[in-house]
Amino acid sequence: MAATAPKHNVNGVDQHKNSTSLALVHMYRDVHRKNKDHGARAGSIMMRALAILLVITTAATLPRVALAASDDRRRTSILWRRGSIAVGDDALVSPSGDFSCGFHPVATNAYVFAVWFTASADPRTLAWAANRDAPVNGMGSRAELLVDGTLVLRDFDGLATWSTNTSGTGADRAQLLDTGNLVVSDATGRTLWQSFDWPTDTLLPGQLITRRARLVSAKARGSTSSGYFSFYFDNFNILNLVYDGPEINMNYWPDPFKTWVENKRTAFNSSPLGRPDDRRPLRATDNLRFAASDMGAAGHVMRRLTLDYDGNLRVYSLDVAGGGVWRATWAALSRQCSVHGIGGRYGVCAYGRAGPACACPEGFEPSDPGDWSKGCRRLFDIQCGEDVFFAELANVDYWGFDKKFRQKATIDECRQLCIDDCRCEAFAYKKGGGGFCYTKIAVGVAKGLAYLHHECLEWILHCDMKPENVLLDADLEPKITGFGLVKLLSREDDACGKAPSPVQLGTRGHVAPEWALSLPITGKADVYSFGVVLLELLRGQRVSEWAAVEGVPGGDQQARVNLQEIVAWFQDQTLECQGDRSAPWLEEFVDARLLGDFNRLQAAVMLEVAGSCVEDDPSRRPNMNAVAQKLLSAQDVVGSVSLRRVCPVPSQGISSLHFV
Repeated sequence: MAATAPKHNVNGVDQHKNSTSLALVHMYRDVHRKNKDHGARAGSIMMRALAILLVITTAATLPRVALAASDDRRRTSILWRRGSIAVGDDALVSPSGDFSCGFHPVATNAYVFAVWFTASADPRTLAWAANRDAPVNGMGSRAELLVDGTLVLRDFDGLATWSTNTSGTGADRAQLLDTGNLVVSDATGRTLWQSFDWPTDTLLPGQLITRRARLVSAKARGSTSSGYFSFYFDNFNILNLVYDGPEINMNYWPDPFKTWVENKRTAFNSSPLGRPDDRRPLRATDNLRFAASDMGAAGHVMRRLTLDYDGNLRVYSLDVAGGGVWRATWAALSRQCSVHGIGGRYGVCAYGRAGPACACPEGFEPSDPGDWSKGCRRLFDIQCGEDVFFAELANVDYWGFDKKFRQKATIDECRQLCIDDCRCEAFAYKKGGGGFCYTKIAVGVAKGLAYLHHECLEWILHCDMKPENVLLDADLEPKITGFGLVKLLSREDDACGKAPSPVQLGTRGHVAPEWALSLPITGKADVYSFGVVLLELLRGQRVSEWAAVEGVPGGDQQARVNLQEIVAWFQDQTLECQGDRSAPWLEEFVDARLLGDFNRLQAAVMLEVAGSCVEDDPSRRPNMNAVAQKLLSAQDVVGSVSLRRVCPVPSQGISSLHFV
C-alpha cells in the first residue's frame, strides 16, 4: 500500500502538472528515505504526507476542471439535450463568432433570451428575442433543452414562459448558426424549429419574411417590448409599413394615396416572401427592391434590416473591423415626419436643427412627455354652440381617417359643416391642391428677384418680368428666365442708375411708368412689373385683357389707370369691411375658375402686396426683400375669425410639418 499509493498520486499529479503536489511527493520520498529503519514511525509519517497530498491535489485541480468546462461553453455553439443556460452563464457563440445567444439584460434584474451581434459596440442591438414582452427574473431563470426535445424558457419560479413546441420530435440540440439563426434539430440535422421563422424587429441576410411573419418595432429607444409599427404583407400581398395603434390602424408606406402600380409594386403574387441577401438588403415578390449605400464595400460587413421604434424601416451596416458602430445605409422614408402616428393623437411632428421632434398644437399638452405615442390632450372643453376659432396648420394630415368627405364644397361651407357637427374637431380642405399654390409661386419669384437686387456682387435688374418668363417645375417651384434685357448696375451707385435709360425695355402692360417718363431706372421698376404679375396671377387674366373686358381701349397708359383703379377699389373695400380681409368681396376679384375655393386671407395679403408694388411713385414701392418677407408671412396666415374648432388645413401634402 505504501508503495502503490505514491505511484498512483504521482501519475495523477503529472497529468495535471501541479507543482504543489510534486513538491509534496519529493518531501514524502525524503522523509521515507531518512526513516526507512523505523517502520512504524515511517508509516505514520507516510500516511500524514499522503493525506496532505490528496487534499491539496484535489483542491488544486477542482477549479481547473470548472474553468475548462467554462472555456468549452464559451466556445460552443450547441446546447445539447438535457443541457441548460442560466442567467449569468456564458452564451452560445456561432462558429464564426459573429453572433451570441443567451440571456441579455433589458432592465434591473430583467432578462430576455436573445441572439445579438457579438461585434456590436451597442449592447442593445439584438437580432432576435424569444420573450421580448415578458422578461424573466435574473435569479434562477434558465433556458433548457428537455429530454422530449422542447427548448423551454423558465422563470425563477420554474414556470415555463416560452417554448418551441417541439415535444416528441426527437430534437437533440439547439445550435446557433453563423447566419444568426438559432435552430433546434435532430441527430440527422433536420430543422425542427428556427428563430428565423419568428422575427422580432429585424431581418438578417438569408432570413425570409412571409405572409405569417411580420416585423414589429420596439416601443421606445433601447426597449425590447413591442411597439405600434409593423412591417408585413397585406391582403394584396404587398409589403406595407403600418401604424397599428390601440385606437387606429393605418398603412403609411408605400404611399397609401397611390395605387400599387404607381408605387411600382406587384399585387396578387401567389407566394409572397421577401429575403435580404449579401447583394441586396431585400428582394420581395411584390417587386420591392432597394440597395444599401455601401453595397459592394470591401471587408467583413454585417447588415440588418430593422423596423425602428420610430416607425421607419432602415438598413444598418456594421464594419466588424471598424469599431462595431452601426451606420444607416438605407431608409424607407426620407422624411421622418411622414411616419403615421409618430406623435399620437393631436401630436405634431416638426423639423428642427436637431432633427424631427414632436410637439403639441396651441391649446394642447403632451399626455405623457416620456411617451409620444400617447399624443396630446386638450387644455379646454369644446361645448356645442360655443364660439372659438379654427387654428390653421399647414402641411398636415389626419391622425387616422376622416369621418366625412364632401366634394365641390367651398372652404366656408366645409368650415360650416364642422361647426354644425358637434363631433367635429377639425377639418381639412382640398389636400394636395387648391388655388393657393399661387402663394408658393409668388414667394419663389419674389425671392429670386430679391436675390438679383440685393445679394449679387452687382445689382441685376431683370427689366422684363412677365408670366412668360416664369417657368414651373413638377413641384411648382418657379424659375426666372428671360434675361435678354438684363441691366447690370454698380453697387457703388447709390441712385442705382441716375441717368434715364435711352431705350424703353420690357413688355407692354408690365413696364413701370418711369420708363415712359424718362426717369432714372432703379430696382423699383422690377418691383412694379412683379406687382402686375402678382395681380395677373390672382385675377387669372392678363392685364391687357382687363381693359378689353371692360370695353376700355388698350394701351400702356390705360392699363396703368386700370391698375390704379383696382388698387383704390381694394383699399376702399378694406376700409368698408373694417379690415376684415376674409370678406366675400375678394371673390369678385380672384380667378373665377377657383369657384371660391381659395384662402381669402392669403389672397388679401397678396392683393395688398401687389397694390403697393404698382404705385406710380417709385419711392412708395417696397423693395423686393420687403415684398418677399410679406409674402412669406402669407404662407403662415392664421385665421382670426370667431369659429369653434381647431382646424388643420393641408396645402401641398406632407413637407415640413405633419399632423398625426
